[in-house]
Amino acid sequence: MLVDGTVAATWTKDRTGVLTVVPLRSISAADREAIEAEALRLLDFAAPGAVHDVRFG
Repeated sequence: MLVDGTVAATWTKDRTGVLTVVPLRSISAADREAIEAEALRLLDFAAPGAVHDVRFG
């Protein structure tokens, strides 16, 4: 994931609708909220009908 044009995290999605974000550096609370919102939009597209969850690991 990019934050302000630089790589800030990686992510994986499992088959149950869980997207796990692994930060590569410190992420501010505002950026974390933006990442979570974008991840939920991605899950809406990639796993429609599933219960969605975003986790930070």
